[in-house]
Amino acid sequence: MINKTVTNYITVLTLSLFFFPAAGWAQRQHGPHVHGLAQLNIAIEEGDVHAEMESPAINIIGFEHNPANKEELHNAEKAMAQMKRGEQLFLFSPAAKCKLVTARVGTGMEMTLDHKAEEHHDGEAGHHHHSDVDATYHFSCADPGKLTQLQVKFFDYFQRFEKIKVQILGKDKQVGAELTPQNNSVTF
Repeated sequence: MINKTVTNYITVLTLSLFFFPAAGWAQRQHGPHVHGLAQLNIAIEEGDVHAEMESPAINIIGFEHNPANKEELHNAEKAMAQMKRGEQLFLFSPAAKCKLVTARVGTGMEMTLDHKAEEHHDGEAGHHHHSDVDATYHFSCADPGKLTQLQVKFFDYFQRFEKIKVQILGKDKQVGAELTPQNNSVTF
């Protein structure tokens, strides 16, 4: 018999393929790289909530090149640390009693000052490198039957976000929404 962890892994993998059919997480074809816009996909299964977010790095870090000095490195590290605080970024229905289990955040940027300053240029005049931040979150909810709303707080911590496109997929739920700083909640 397959245990619950393996079943959940298979479900998340299947849902990831549904959300991102082109290829794996790191190698998939990105949609249009639009500053101010992010994509948030959420899968709900029983008491587990899995969320995946993809955003241009400029929305979160403030730039898309490798940090060029100590101040940029500090700001990038601070932003990435905030992105790992899923319990502050996702506010689920309080009665559902959801708790953050894991948060993983990554970017293609080198988070050191040991890289060559020219690396973010391709040797062509005017070429600009586009970096993204990818994050995954896993929450466990003690009373999933009471999970009916999500308030997304990314706008409060990262002011460059203008819109977050959200897709929520659950056993009996499928919801799409576009959230803004003025309208940051979705009911499902």
